[in-house]
Amino acid sequence: MSAHLGAVYSTLAVALSVVATVGALAVAAFTTRQISRQTARLGELQAAVRNVPPEPQSFDIFLTHAHEDAKVAHALAEALREQGFSVWDADNELQIGDSLVGRVADGMARSRHGLLLISPAFMRAPWPRQEFRILRELAGEGRTDLLPVWVGVSERDVRRFSSQLADTVAIQAEGQTPEQIAGKIAAKIDR
Repeated sequence: MSAHLGAVYSTLAVALSVVATVGALAVAAFTTRQISRQTARLGELQAAVRNVPPEPQSFDIFLTHAHEDAKVAHALAEALREQGFSVWDADNELQIGDSLVGRVADGMARSRHGLLLISPAFMRAPWPRQEFRILRELAGEGRTDLLPVWVGVSERDVRRFSSQLADTVAIQAEGQTPEQIAGKIAAKIDR
């Protein structure tokens, strides 16, 4: 009887191992498809920005941030609006039925400044990283300026993410209110 139970347990262990392996492969395939789709959309964004004429610039600031930083981004956008700036941020500009790629591309191409909320989440998320790359290209062409605000990151963290960005003077958000940060941005930007 015990030899029979041992064989059953051994067979069960092998079956569970096979199921786990098949499950892991299915998850990997699903994740690869998601990444592939996301990469295609990000490529569309870069192409769409190139197709938007630089004039007229409709916004003072294009605000890019990770989804996890939405509260900070919203508070900063409101503080900037109170200072009289027009701010493109997804929460206020995207409406149901809009083309995500088209609206974001239009906002980036038609903004004088790119405000980057650099956080650990920003550095991990594909969409904000792509927006940063595109804004950096636009800045290189003289079409926008980069305004980095560091949220919960150090100079070392930012340098690992982008040495160019680490070399750009930034505002450290810790210990400052959105109104204080907006005031520093206002001092930099001429309306």
